[in-house]
Amino acid sequence: MEDQEIREFFAQFPKISLGKKEVIVRAEEEPSGVFYLVKGNIRMYSITEDGKELTLNIYKPDTYFPAIWAFTDLQNDYYFEAINNCQVYKAPKSKLLQFVAENPAVLADISRRLLRGMNSLIIRIQGLLQEDSYNKVKSVLSYLSGRFGKRDNNGSLIIDLPVTHSDIANLGFMARETASIELGKMEKQGIISYKKKIITINAK
Repeated sequence: MEDQEIREFFAQFPKISLGKKEVIVRAEEEPSGVFYLVKGNIRMYSITEDGKELTLNIYKPDTYFPAIWAFTDLQNDYYFEAINNCQVYKAPKSKLLQFVAENPAVLADISRRLLRGMNSLIIRIQGLLQEDSYNKVKSVLSYLSGRFGKRDNNGSLIIDLPVTHSDIANLGFMARETASIELGKMEKQGIISYKKKIITINAK
């Protein structure tokens, strides 16, 4: 019910179409509003001092961003980029805060979302702290399957999001070559299949 209320709130505002690789929010710039993703996927990332991109999160439909900026007085330090063709609603921050203040059930739902996201982040950090690059890739696949996984008739888990070896490397904070080697090992072992940028975690 709360999800429907949030969708209806954002649907009052302009819908914006984004092309692949289009950046809608830039780090250290004041966002023009809070965005609710209707279609497609949005990548949240930062850039290191030596110019490397670190993918921090990937958003799917019915999520909104940038949440940290929206609900705190902190500046936005992240980039938000369309992975594919996307559609978003854009609401003024002040209107969203007023809506949330007037709807306690929506506030509770937002809190649950943020806590689930925090839990997912903690689990991912635990995996990335592993020195073994193989386990880092496993951690990334676990994150992606948790957010985008769909079971097929054979019980295999299809990650319903096109990802490249570079995407896996960015999510795992490692070199692309390292990610490619570990993914190759997993394919040879029959753990995963990788075709046309779609990863399937094979049923045991």
